[in-house]
Amino acid sequence: MKAHPLTVLLLALAGPALAQGAFPSRPVTRIVAQKLGAKWGQTVIVENKGGAAGMIGADVVAKTKPDDYTLLMGNIGTQAINPSLYKKITVD
Repeated sequence: MKAHPLTVLLLALAGPALAQGAFPSRPVTRIVAQKLGAKWGQTVIVENKGGAAGMIGADVVAKTKPDDYTLLMGNIGTQAINPSLYKKITVD
């Protein structure tokens, strides 16, 4: 059986792509960070902590030192629905 040259080329190019780490591998800044940073005159970084229907991010924020520098942007799922769906949640 002879491999098609295009197939060989595509497989060769796919190797380096598979070797890369999961995306994103660093904090992702968004327009919210740019606008707040411009308004406050400070650097603002958005860290996406996705997964578990928002419970991972909410848990990170809940365990952070209460210094008014960490904000949670959640939705109705993380704030109202998850407590009724899951037996064990770490955020009240």
